[in-house]
Amino acid sequence: MNRKRVALVGSSGGGAATLGHLSPATLVSTLRRELAHAGIDLACVLLVCSGSALDFATRDSAASLHVLVEGDLQMVASGTLETTDAAASVNQTARALDAALAGGDVDMTDATLANLANGMPNWAELDGLVAISSSPTDVNRGAFEVMARLKKPVVATGGTSVGQMAAAGCVVVGGSGGSVATTPASKSIVAAASLAGYWGLPYEPATSSSVSATSSIALHSLLDGVLPLVLAGCLTRWVASVLVQILPAVLSRWLRAEALFAALSSGRVLSAAVSAVAG
Repeated sequence: MNRKRVALVGSSGGGAATLGHLSPATLVSTLRRELAHAGIDLACVLLVCSGSALDFATRDSAASLHVLVEGDLQMVASGTLETTDAAASVNQTARALDAALAGGDVDMTDATLANLANGMPNWAELDGLVAISSSPTDVNRGAFEVMARLKKPVVATGGTSVGQMAAAGCVVVGGSGGSVATTPASKSIVAAASLAGYWGLPYEPATSSSVSATSSIALHSLLDGVLPLVLAGCLTRWVASVLVQILPAVLSRWLRAEALFAALSSGRVLSAAVSAVAG
């Protein structure tokens, strides 16, 4: 039986907790190892990586484009995410390659880029797609249009992008959440397991305890999830301490005011005052 071949498309992630996303080599090597254990080959990569979380990145943020060249991951473009200079725009280079692999009529004036596209498999030649924090309606549009048309399986991460895939008619067979609180290992295992299950292939995770679970965890990843809870706890404690100090006095004043109001309402205070004046 012929081995299944899939592609990896997407980016380094939009969430603040980019657990290992800033290392494309780690992500690709981990995914390739897990897919291999399911009898699946990673045949193509089109990955845009930024030096910062894409949710907070700007058009001028540094970025790079990584693809597989003869089986090895290579950085083939670098610059900024979006610029007026197409040659320096990493997203524009990724769009051009995506469109070319989708069979579109793309003007490849850059000979290096044209040769690169010619050496990569077309999207239609592949059996499925692994999408990590991808852009189904923009940078990776061609890949998803082909997958939707041919009803080939897609494993994906990223809440917004997964919804866009489903709306486009893609067959989404699995997912592992977004870029927050996930790692290259967790994404790769879910991708391999989902595709193996869809195709009826045997699979057992290859990732062992020798892979450090903390080696790629950044401190800001933990703070992003913990800090709101810590702040809420501190604020609650402060409010409680203030209430303990002022509540008795406030309650006492309220009770005295309530008693005075009741006395005035009943006329007892007014009668006593009138009697005193008359006497």
